[in-house]
Amino acid sequence: MATKVLVIDDDDDEISVIYATPSSSVKKGTTKSDAISVEDYQPLKLERVIDLSQNDDDVKLLYSFPKTRKRVFKGECSNSKSYEKPKVIELTFTCEICADEKPKNENFRILGCDHSYCSDCMEKYVATKLQDNIVAINCPVSGCEGFLEPQHCISILPKQVFDRWGDALSESVILATQKFYCPFKDCSALLVDDKNEAIAESECPDCNRLFCAQCKVPWHSGIDCTGFKKLNKD
Repeated sequence: MATKVLVIDDDDDEISVIYATPSSSVKKGTTKSDAISVEDYQPLKLERVIDLSQNDDDVKLLYSFPKTRKRVFKGECSNSKSYEKPKVIELTFTCEICADEKPKNENFRILGCDHSYCSDCMEKYVATKLQDNIVAINCPVSGCEGFLEPQHCISILPKQVFDRWGDALSESVILATQKFYCPFKDCSALLVDDKNEAIAESECPDCNRLFCAQCKVPWHSGIDCTGFKKLNKD
């Protein structure tokens, strides 16, 4: 009897399929000329015989223990909805003043703009502006609307520079309300009103001529400020 063996693996078990095919189409002991004794008769013992081809062939299925399998790592595929590409975190930046590569923690951002400057360059920039008596300090890039304020820059400025900036801003506010010019047209020197109402007669430090600090006109000799104002109304 010819025998063919086919091994099939599935996810759980290994199945061995043995096809048993008779050597001849006529079975022994089926005719008178080929008779056998009862003592010699041994029936074919098959376990779970299945006829697959609808003929006289016998099929024997043998189950064996499963092999040790390598398991494929189970993880999320790249197109999974929950998969997110890792974000690249930049640890450095380029200062737009010195053009050097600096650590990210030294990046100083100005209010109202997207330009990047290092703390050292901004400290020097503010100090230079204050030396030029400029207290309204904007972004170094021309036309940019970014601006700097003392409180925003306190972390990068030395104390003396920060205090100088605050004092200069206070003086600029005072000057904006108290400054005036010498009333003599050929002088027009910038003067500051100290708000001392007791003193009216003053002298211009540039042209050395007298003027009235209360009325902001050349000195009106022989008439007080009240009388002078009444004359102007008339």
